[in-house]
Amino acid sequence: MGLPRKLKAMAVFVNGTHYAGECTEATPPTMERETEDYRAGGMDGPVKLDMGGKELTLTLKMAGHVAALITQYGGSLSGTQLRLVQAVQADDTDAVQGVEVVARGRLIKFDPGNAKVGDLTEHEYEFALTYFKWIDNGTTLVEVDYINMIENVGGVDRMQQTKATLGI
Repeated sequence: MGLPRKLKAMAVFVNGTHYAGECTEATPPTMERETEDYRAGGMDGPVKLDMGGKELTLTLKMAGHVAALITQYGGSLSGTQLRLVQAVQADDTDAVQGVEVVARGRLIKFDPGNAKVGDLTEHEYEFALTYFKWIDNGTTLVEVDYINMIENVGGVDRMQQTKATLGI
């Protein structure tokens, strides 16, 4: 029996700058497939045809005003580099493991939240991603690069045959 690995600490880097003590919450992208129902003659029910991945977004909540992030708003498609490093640990062991998210994208939403004197003001930043990689304890589990037709899951490049067929 084991206990779950829980988030103990995290660090956020935007374009290589470390925002120590400023990121209060991060929401990595939800991985989801675009599907289409298909039912033809001789089939008793529909099946879901895989039409590729859905939009990937990453959201950061920062405590207070971070001017360098605001200036990323509306930049180039893959112009902002993001890195979220998490230290996770199960309470039945001393071993701390790393979970890392590496991403590139465009800041599409900046929400300054409410401003009230004496209260913590959180700003929220939402990035539409073109590239996403999930690394668990040194092993890449998922790498998706929509522009370069890369979809590597569990060490298998699912786009390799498609790229070869297209001569890419």
